[in-house]
Amino acid sequence: MRLQSLITLNIITYINMDLLKACIRILDILYWVNVAFKPKSERIEGKEFYNDAVNNNLDLKRQIIDWVQNTKVQVRNG
Repeated sequence: MRLQSLITLNIITYINMDLLKACIRILDILYWVNVAFKPKSERIEGKEFYNDAVNNNLDLKRQIIDWVQNTKVQVRNG
């Protein structure tokens, strides 16, 4: 899948963070469509949406903590 390759390349080389975010959003939409609208027998396997570079090269735990803290501030501020 070329989208997966583009994600991996951007993570490893830090070429364009905006492009990386856009690719991940597209992949997320494709996953959602696959799970929400396709019968189980016709679904693309979950492993096709998995990207090793995301898990091996990004500090997702730190990203989640930052997201939670930002969300708390947004909720407090209305």
